[in-house]
Amino acid sequence: MFPDLTSRAFWWAFGISTAKVIAVAVLFELLALLANQRLSRALATALTADAGRDPAWRMKRRERLRRTTRGLVRGVLYSAGLLVILDVFQARVVPVYFALGLVTLIGVAGCSGVLRDLAAGYALLLEDALAPGDTVELEGVRGVVEAVDWRTVRVRAQTGETHLFRNHLLRHLVVAVPSEPASTAQTKGFSR
Repeated sequence: MFPDLTSRAFWWAFGISTAKVIAVAVLFELLALLANQRLSRALATALTADAGRDPAWRMKRRERLRRTTRGLVRGVLYSAGLLVILDVFQARVVPVYFALGLVTLIGVAGCSGVLRDLAAGYALLLEDALAPGDTVELEGVRGVVEAVDWRTVRVRAQTGETHLFRNHLLRHLVVAVPSEPASTAQTKGFSR
């Protein structure tokens, strides 16, 4: 049942398997690096579309988009690399594929609203449709955008109320006045 740790065959097989695992890890790390470089080039035009925005918001938006995109690519590649490593050790990967598929299906079904919000939030950031300080009209509410997050947009109405809008429910958006530098945009006659 247990391998003979004193046999040369065991250590030879262990060395070969270790070399394969290291080769797979290096290969997938290189793939992640290349994929991230290509994505950075692809995102370059979208990341520079915010030239008239507040510098702090621009930095925050750009970093969010870069980090999220890199994290998604790394997650997919590392998952595939883990499955290849399990195959190197001759582990039965069919049950792992099945379990991953089942967990993914359950997760998508259970979190569909959240995933739609996240996807819509990513699109809002990528397109630079909204930024803090913009005067907007969303779903009949006119006010100033206070925050744009992955799941929600927070707007302070002219009457002083704060409204939260889930990103995937935003159907009609009118940006009346693009944001100005933070010092003037936050104090444009709206009570806090």
